[in-house]
Amino acid sequence: MYLGPNWGIEFSENGLNFWRPFGSSNWGNYKLFIDQSGKIGIGRKPITHALEVNGRVWTTQGLLITSDERLKRNVVDINGMCLSKLAKLNGKFYEKQISSETDRRKNVMKMLSEGKISNEESQAALSSLSRVADGDSYKKEFGFMSQEIKELFPELVEQDADGIYAVNYTGFIPILVEAIKELQVKIKVLENNGQVSLRSGEKSVSSYGGNIVGEECLSQNAPNPIENSSKINYSLPEGTTSAAISFYSINGAEVKNVPLDVNVRSGSITVTSADFATGLYVYKLIANSVLLGFKKFISK
Repeated sequence: MYLGPNWGIEFSENGLNFWRPFGSSNWGNYKLFIDQSGKIGIGRKPITHALEVNGRVWTTQGLLITSDERLKRNVVDINGMCLSKLAKLNGKFYEKQISSETDRRKNVMKMLSEGKISNEESQAALSSLSRVADGDSYKKEFGFMSQEIKELFPELVEQDADGIYAVNYTGFIPILVEAIKELQVKIKVLENNGQVSLRSGEKSVSSYGGNIVGEECLSQNAPNPIENSSKINYSLPEGTTSAAISFYSINGAEVKNVPLDVNVRSGSITVTSADFATGLYVYKLIANSVLLGFKKFISK
């Protein structure tokens, strides 16, 4: 049934098909298709999903995906596995085929068989396709190869009825978040293997006046790792008016602070494993707001 000169509607292939006759702009089948189960196709006949679109989708208010914890089960953490897997992926720049001359020719022949166009119109349509220098249409994109992602994150890859792979790029967001966390921990470890950044109000050891540069002001705790208790020796320069040994997690949070008796030039403190959760820590000797030294240790 025709809806004026530029539109047609029919019940075909167990669904309602809106199409445009030859001669009108953007002519062809499946401009809008609604099948008997309610699936909708725009620019294609839907097969698998509730909405299938052959083309780009534009929205002014974003896209929301249900993510309520009350709807989920078998929830597990994915930390500790994301960074190494992401390192195996290879981002690409490419031209992706978005339409082909073969598909358009098939569309012409289908419309001819359905009586929607005449033999003369089909010949004119095929002739116009032949005059196109490159019958296939491509779009430049950044992305990944679906087959590569399938090897590492199979849950993010699906196939349509024609065997074409698609990627759930939104599903990469939690993976990227956890990978950043893993990377942050590695950065902290590397920083502590080199130098500890100064906190607000601290000066570097070289600014103390030079008389203690090169001296061992802070010892490594013994034993290390800490299983029950561990001893730390320290020495303070002459003229110290305030001093403390502070302990920090690998993320930089202060977990313990031990003020020192400035009347004692050399002394020691004892810490216990009860003060720390399992993990890597850093402790610093600070006198008169000057960082005199730092060490790292492990708590079991």
